[in-house]
Amino acid sequence: DALSRIPQRWLAFARTIWVVTTILAVTLFCVSLPAYYDLLRISCTGNMCISHQLTPKGVRSLQEFGLSVDFYAAYSVALAVLFTGGCLAISAVIFWRVPRERMALLAALMLVLFGVIFPETPRALALTYPLWHWPISGVAFLGFVSVILFINLFPGGRFVPRWTRWAALVWIIAAGQGLFFPDSTDQPWVSLLNTLGFMGAASVSLGALVYWYLRRADPVQRQQIKWVVFGITISFGGVVGVALLGVVFPALGSPGLFDALGVRTAQIFLLLLIPFSIGIAILRYRLWDIDLLINRTLVYGALTACVVSLYILVVGGLGAVLQARGSAAISLVAASLI
Repeated sequence: DALSRIPQRWLAFARTIWVVTTILAVTLFCVSLPAYYDLLRISCTGNMCISHQLTPKGVRSLQEFGLSVDFYAAYSVALAVLFTGGCLAISAVIFWRVPRERMALLAALMLVLFGVIFPETPRALALTYPLWHWPISGVAFLGFVSVILFINLFPGGRFVPRWTRWAALVWIIAAGQGLFFPDSTDQPWVSLLNTLGFMGAASVSLGALVYWYLRRADPVQRQQIKWVVFGITISFGGVVGVALLGVVFPALGSPGLFDALGVRTAQIFLLLLIPFSIGIAILRYRLWDIDLLINRTLVYGALTACVVSLYILVVGGLGAVLQARGSAAISLVAASLI
């Protein structure tokens, strides 16, 4: 079997851990939502900010579109609930459909913790009430540990080669040091060691996944690896592509409706591809469709890149010739040519 089973005597204990962790994590997420909403309504002027908290310039730009900060905060909370709810739903399906598989239970636990920690709602609670710092750091640490173990153990449920467990341990130590003692990274040598340890361990873990795919995986495991790698690649590639739109089209890069809401919305939906692909890989639902999906993604991705590149070249060339780079007529001509 591609996924090793949990012994019967440990099954009830393992499932209880998932249930208890899910209840506590969901409770933490719900409790942190008011603090998250309140912080998003305050413009950020210092270093202690959460992701997507608006600067004073961003607030003014948002108001130019007739949108209030309260609307932005409520919309961001809705996106956080959507992302966390999606992760929890996929985790619950895995937990229900594949109850005895080690990797399935680990994936279900990872999706719960990842879904709660990633939107930074617990961090907002810790910034508002400092007493929550250590418990929330502990939950975030467990989330990182589950992600690291999943990367190193997937899909067969064991470390291959065996010595990669030490790389995973280094990765876990680096993550814990950054979470529990963030001030220590102010020291240059500590920051350097932490970065080197993180990058080295992550590289070893990814290399081990490639080794498993090429040398040890059976046909089913290879399809599972393809799904997970595909989901992660498309997700992060899409996030980077959306961010680069602000560089290619400067008008979109300025703080405003696109930057405050468009980018945030695109990132959430793109990142949901990760738990979705993990769910397919674990459940093995439509597992063999990944080859056709990769083929079409490469084709349409290449076409999109060509269209964007052609647009940039045409706009840049016409702008240089006509000395009117910002003219709307140039954009119209370029779009027509493409």
